[in-house]
Amino acid sequence: MKVFALIGLFFASLALAETASRESTAQVTAKRKGSDAFIQLAPPAGTHLNYEGPWKLTIAEQTLGMETFNKSTNSFLVPLKDQSTGKPQEFKLAYFLCSDDNVWCKRIEAQGEVK
Repeated sequence: MKVFALIGLFFASLALAETASRESTAQVTAKRKGSDAFIQLAPPAGTHLNYEGPWKLTIAEQTLGMETFNKSTNSFLVPLKDQSTGKPQEFKLAYFLCSDDNVWCKRIEAQGEVK
């Protein structure tokens, strides 16, 4: 009987981990700071950003990787080429998020505007 209870707990924990991995994304905040675009990620509780994967940020005809990411503030600060129009700049971001216990990791794609 105890064996069946342990098996049940095992499968329940796998289901919870799968549910958490499907629902977890970092909060992405995008705004202007002077003539720069400031894009910041805030991972949800129980998760962390994985810096090992191939990150990619595309904004204002620029494609950037992890080398431009500030790990201490979890943010990108990108100079924008054309500030004269004042139009919002669309961006696409690919990043990696993992559970704190490293049971799951996933690549996430986000997009938005810097206004």
